[in-house]
Amino acid sequence: MAIKIEFYQLITPVHIAKKYFPKQYENESCCNDGVICTPMGAMNSFDISYIIRECEKLGLRRFKEENRERIIGDYYIGTQSGLDDTFQYRKSDWIRVHNGVAWNPYFPYGKNIPEEFPCFYGGFYYESKQVWEESKTALLCFNDILDKYNLKRQPIKEENLLSEIISSIPEKTLYDNFFYELSQRTLEQEFI
Repeated sequence: MAIKIEFYQLITPVHIAKKYFPKQYENESCCNDGVICTPMGAMNSFDISYIIRECEKLGLRRFKEENRERIIGDYYIGTQSGLDDTFQYRKSDWIRVHNGVAWNPYFPYGKNIPEEFPCFYGGFYYESKQVWEESKTALLCFNDILDKYNLKRQPIKEENLLSEIISSIPEKTLYDNFFYELSQRTLEQEFI
């Protein structure tokens, strides 16, 4: 299921987090759905640069080459603002990021599905099974939009970078504000 992105987040597959970041993985602030997780985060770009350097020292690669195309490698840096959404820059077979949430496109529901509600999961508060089902529908909708975008994706030309990124944003969905509103309700629950 969706993993909440706050400020700057290091996002990795769970098996990488368990191997390279075991202490951070066990930390309760690590959002985890059994497939991907956020073992570390930062409040600013300076701190995330430090995290990237540490990942490189461990031998983790941010990008890889596949069929002469640059794809997302062992980890991804997500931002709360969503300006680095995966549809804009790089392909990936293990992560998608859109509207401030991250998920695995092949396991959009995650693997650690909650048994009862209400519950906290992936950084969000789900007050009922109905809200959980709506979030699954939202992620499937995002997958569909991003798949359609990737079919017509053309390389971005450097001279018109900003205008091409803006013009290539996928069409709006009914669920574009869903996780933002879920975040707001989550904050209310955290303060109660």
